[in-house]
Amino acid sequence: MKKIAALLLAFTILFSTAVFAEETEKDYAFTVEYMDMIMEFIAENYKFGVTEGQLYETVVKKMLDENPELFEEILKTAFGSLDKNSEFLNYEEMQDLMGSIEASVCGIGVNVQERGGEIVVVSPIENSPAKKAGILSGDVIVSVDDEDITGKSLAYAQSIITGDKGTEVKIGIHRAGQEGIIYFTIIRDKFEQKTVAGSIVEDGKIGYLAISSFSTHTASEVKEQMEYFDKAGIKKLIIDLRNNPGGDKDALIEILRMFTPKGPIFNIEFKDSKQNEKYYNNKDNSKKYKIVVLVNEYSASAAEAFAGTMKDTKSAQIVGTTTYGKGTVQTVNGLLTGAGFRLTIATYTTAKGTPVDGIGVIPDFEIKNKKCLLSQHPEVKDIEFSAEINENSSEESIYTIEQRLNLLNIYTGQVDGVFDNDTRAAVKLFQETYSHEVTGKMDIMTQVDLHNATRNMEVLIDSQYNKAIELLK
Repeated sequence: MKKIAALLLAFTILFSTAVFAEETEKDYAFTVEYMDMIMEFIAENYKFGVTEGQLYETVVKKMLDENPELFEEILKTAFGSLDKNSEFLNYEEMQDLMGSIEASVCGIGVNVQERGGEIVVVSPIENSPAKKAGILSGDVIVSVDDEDITGKSLAYAQSIITGDKGTEVKIGIHRAGQEGIIYFTIIRDKFEQKTVAGSIVEDGKIGYLAISSFSTHTASEVKEQMEYFDKAGIKKLIIDLRNNPGGDKDALIEILRMFTPKGPIFNIEFKDSKQNEKYYNNKDNSKKYKIVVLVNEYSASAAEAFAGTMKDTKSAQIVGTTTYGKGTVQTVNGLLTGAGFRLTIATYTTAKGTPVDGIGVIPDFEIKNKKCLLSQHPEVKDIEFSAEINENSSEESIYTIEQRLNLLNIYTGQVDGVFDNDTRAAVKLFQETYSHEVTGKMDIMTQVDLHNATRNMEVLIDSQYNKAIELLK
């Protein structure tokens, strides 16, 4: 019996040696796959017991102990193996993220998203350096200071776009319908990022509330705007969430409670179901206003949660296109080094448990906006040519030039038919751009050049907004 056991032992050793000899003869390179095979063999055959996980853990710890500079690279690789919303952030990326959450940034002033490996401008912030320079929604940022950022993470792109106040950054963008790269040299500035804009439209009958993102300040901004609407007797409301990338959960909950009925409004589901959270509104606010919510394919995360719950609770009608489909929740954690990470820890559903992730919110009225030439736009009026358009001209005449200067991203003030200092400054900038004598006076030749510069521009017919007005009327 002992002889048989000895022979079996010898056979095992000889067979194993033969196997590895055969692999060596094949000139097997030390690839990840080959390493996996070796680790698997060890785990399955080692007498005293060990797992593949324990072996790799030992390897990683040994490498980090001897090469601490690999720390960030290893963590980036680990987080990169998770979902697209989980990522490791170095010091600069972490500071930029925290700045965007707090709505106070020093940069060019754009809301951006990562879509299919591209950094896309969701919207330039009103009165920001980017807006004044002429960067538009939908522009794809392809380079920063001549560094190609195609395929780079959103956090990395944000980290190099931001910088010290007063410094220059060169932004290269690709714009749909135009060949080549368009370059902008922009002076960074520090500003509080307002996330809410409001106005009263349709002869004082409808309140228009645009929310560009959900930051720590957004709820207070919405409250302030709603107080203004209430004093004006507004009972009909358009809430515009188009191009809103989402943001702060607490802001979302607080704003939902302003417009929904009593009951559930939002649900978060964690890996451990005992941690699941349900949020409620303890007061019925659903009958204060008649509401239409505008969304599009770039409305994401908290914006989708808002629209979905408003739809679930029948607090509003939803108009636009199906939203982005990000139904996950991330936690942001800082490290002692100043770096940090975002990790997906949960998914969310709307008031009635409706999922959003990978699906989006489907509008009650599916409507796409279309483009047309400025000269064919039904709501754009022709310039009323005269010897000079100035502060004494009709409101309609001034409105037509402000509208066109605004389309050229030269005028960033309110298009209101008032020839004020902002209008005059825009006229000067136009004259400088088109090689006129810079006077700030809208003389006949400046009017003609403005007409020629804009008549063949493609502009948006906002059918979604028009549908909202129709529903509220």
